[in-house]
Amino acid sequence: MACADIPADVRPSFLECTACSKKHEVRLINTCDCGAPLFARYDWKDLAVQDLASRRDLWRYAPLLPLEETEIRSRGEGGTPLYKLESIGTGGRVARLRVAGLYVKDEGLNPTRTFKARGMAVAVPMASSLGATTLAVPTAGNAGAALAAYAATYGVRAIVIMARDGPAEQAREAMAYGAQLLQIDEDITDAGRIVNELATETETFSVATLKVSVVAASSFTIRPASEMSSSTCNR
Repeated sequence: MACADIPADVRPSFLECTACSKKHEVRLINTCDCGAPLFARYDWKDLAVQDLASRRDLWRYAPLLPLEETEIRSRGEGGTPLYKLESIGTGGRVARLRVAGLYVKDEGLNPTRTFKARGMAVAVPMASSLGATTLAVPTAGNAGAALAAYAATYGVRAIVIMARDGPAEQAREAMAYGAQLLQIDEDITDAGRIVNELATETETFSVATLKVSVVAASSFTIRPASEMSSSTCNR
């Protein structure tokens, strides 16, 4: 991939607890001592549009993401189109909307066909660059398929834990990418407990949603905001 030069001063400078505000160095960790997720924090003064990479996928926002250019292996994630609805509808909850316009973002064009690809596109290489070799996720389906796809891309082991009655298509997709699939009789809450136990007792690293992938998922919000401000989204 060819990315514009990334200013060094926009890299994450530390991780901060979302509950108690404790600061942590950037390392292989996704929750604070208190158990709350950590957010990446930056120490920059000004970041202009011209500092972004000259591309139209998720990696346009590489200056805001915690990866070096050489660590990125894009599968085409992000850059999905934003459409303005011509009609909103007349019934149900929609009828109570009071907005000038309603826009829909087509995340089905991402690899693995959901927005979960955004998070795993960053979480997997970031965890790998920090030393993780085995990644695990509890899933209802989509996050597991996304983890499996990017684990295959970056050459790490993936463990996907989902309910036995979960979607068969995502289960097959995870296995097709080479992930170890564990289907349990309980629900996703129990799957999360199992992943936490694996992360505590082994060298497995959890990439559960809202832990390490939250930074990348934010690109889902940043792009529509930038598109709408530049009046390029009416398509």
